[in-house]
Amino acid sequence: MSQRLSLAQTQLQLAQAAPQMHNMYEAYRRMYDALDVENIDGILPVPQPPQPIDPATENANSVKGMPPQAFPQQDHESHIMAHSMFLSSPVASANPQGFLLLQAHVQEHVSMLARDQIMAFFENAAQQSIAVGQEVPQVAPEVVESAVAQQVTEIMKQIMPMVQPPQQEDPLVAIRQQELQNDTQEIQRKMQNDSMDFQIDQAKLQQQYELAQQRQGLQEQIAGDRNDVNIYRINTQAALSKDR
Repeated sequence: MSQRLSLAQTQLQLAQAAPQMHNMYEAYRRMYDALDVENIDGILPVPQPPQPIDPATENANSVKGMPPQAFPQQDHESHIMAHSMFLSSPVASANPQGFLLLQAHVQEHVSMLARDQIMAFFENAAQQSIAVGQEVPQVAPEVVESAVAQQVTEIMKQIMPMVQPPQQEDPLVAIRQQELQNDTQEIQRKMQNDSMDFQIDQAKLQQQYELAQQRQGLQEQIAGDRNDVNIYRINTQAALSKDR
């Protein structure tokens, strides 16, 4: 037993040193088996395989640092669109690790979508050949892989603009824009002040013009009255001289 236990301990230590390369469940199970532990499943439950989840949950998990996994039976186009919309949001760009996890996850969906589309194309071509009584041509694996690679490229061209982080605005540009806005407001304020001054000057000139007209009219009236008085005097003197 000691030799079996020692071997199990060594295997567990090696697995713990590089867990990404080992089946940790099996390593611990062999250790418990070497210890003659009964009902191992009671303390070491069999790990359940990952299950497909919706894209919104995957978005949330990526923020928490949990890498999502794509599955062949999923609606890849819907997942790609949902993830692309999230990746273009400030929430995703504020979490670099989650952003990279989700970006890599999108690549998985792109690969599966491209393969599904290519396989559907070849299956449809085969059905058409059967329908017309022709022999179904054999497609070499390298031809399929080449077609998948080309389809991946086409899909990536469409989605790459959507899976980029939002462009951060240059602080210097923002400062300059604020300065321009302030300058514009100052110019508008000066124009308003100049317009008010012009209106005031116009009102003053109008008042001065009206006063000048009134003064001129008064002077003309006084001159007319004086002329009437002079005529009256002249006529009166003439009448007196005639009576004499």
